[in-house]
Amino acid sequence: MTGINHFVSSSDGEAIAEPLYRGLTNVTFPYVLDIAQKGWKEVCNSDPSLQKGLSLDHGKVICKEILKEMLV
Repeated sequence: MTGINHFVSSSDGEAIAEPLYRGLTNVTFPYVLDIAQKGWKEVCNSDPSLQKGLSLDHGKVICKEILKEMLV
């Protein structure tokens, strides 16, 4: 115990949540829009970073790392 007390009021949490929500939306929305316009297969095939995050396709596990863990 350090003897230091921390206090956060509910209004502090709301002040932090709004900018975080806006930031997350600003970063993810272009991906959502791209997937909505082109379809997830086309977008994942053209964007390696999204392809790495893809785990399932029609209920089938396609992520090599997850498959390795499942077989252990």
